[in-house]
Amino acid sequence: MMNRTDDPNAIEYRLLELVYTTDAPITAPALAYFAPCSLDDAQAVLDNLVARDRILMEVGDDGTITYTFPNRHKLEPHRAPVP
Repeated sequence: MMNRTDDPNAIEYRLLELVYTTDAPITAPALAYFAPCSLDDAQAVLDNLVARDRILMEVGDDGTITYTFPNRHKLEPHRAPVP
């Protein structure tokens, strides 16, 4: 099992990895799984980015909340960890 984090910077870094290396819909549960972190910590990072106009929040007809990144496209993952 991976160690969970509550560091917003680490969660945001993992969010960017999720966004630019997958086609997965961006949701708080997806980020919490990918980071890994708590749902509350994932939601806080996403809310902060929405408040700063970095990402957009969309609410579906069924109430599902997803986040979109303008001009999202896949990039090659880093070969080695960034210091």
